[in-house]
Amino acid sequence: MNDTAPSYALLRLLYLGRASVVERLSREDCAALKVDTPLFHFLERVRAGEERRHVFLTGNAGDGKTFTAQLALEDAPPELHVVHDASGIYQSGLDPVDALRMSLEDALCKGKRLVVAINRGQLERLGDQLHGQRGQLATIISAARARLTLRSAWDSAPSPVVVVDMGLLDTLGEVIVSAALDRAQAALPTPGMSAMSLSAFEAARAALREPRIRQRVLNLFSAMRAEGKHITMRQLWAYLAYLMTGGRAPDELSALTLNDSLGARLFDERAQGALFELARAVG
Repeated sequence: MNDTAPSYALLRLLYLGRASVVERLSREDCAALKVDTPLFHFLERVRAGEERRHVFLTGNAGDGKTFTAQLALEDAPPELHVVHDASGIYQSGLDPVDALRMSLEDALCKGKRLVVAINRGQLERLGDQLHGQRGQLATIISAARARLTLRSAWDSAPSPVVVVDMGLLDTLGEVIVSAALDRAQAALPTPGMSAMSLSAFEAARAALREPRIRQRVLNLFSAMRAEGKHITMRQLWAYLAYLMTGGRAPDELSALTLNDSLGARLFDERAQGALFELARAVG
């Protein structure tokens, strides 16, 4: 999939929360929001068969599990069994965990390697169901749960799985924030935008090109990170989307005010959400 730039309309929906669920995004929109991370490079190795272990992407809502699996492993080779969202596997008359277990067991019987995006709670429930059982899936899930358990020493035997806890992704680090800023700054106007919304949008893009303004944004995230804060990728994108759009509708006709400037948006009291509150607290 070729990289594309996000549109103004997509950024506004990200801020409003209406496009926060990956399943609602088109393939092009997903590609437009891709931020280059070591995890994507690792999954490229998985896709190429250079990494032969089973992979579990876990974490909480908004950490980017489904987004990452869906984008990095689109059109995966047949030897991979990719579950973009374990919570989305259903079968009539079955408990969702039973349906997931049957799906994974069937894939293993066919000799496939697993790549599963699964929240922590569902992984624990699957592990509880398989506890004490024998078989390949029970062994894999037991190993996956073990990798999420803190311990003073690890067994020397190699694990059959790789577990990536996406809740530990350093979303406030400069590498990720800078890449996301580049994406947001490259956003394109939406056809039919009013002159006022377009003017505010172009001013925001121009402001983020200024090294002094960009560094101010990076310093803001760095300050949050220094305080031990953590945010999800969903929260990061909502914040950057607000910087670019201010939540204005593309066809809004109201006159521009100081509230439409990037400087005002950085600490806007009207903006709701945990990241906005953090920005105002450390600003």
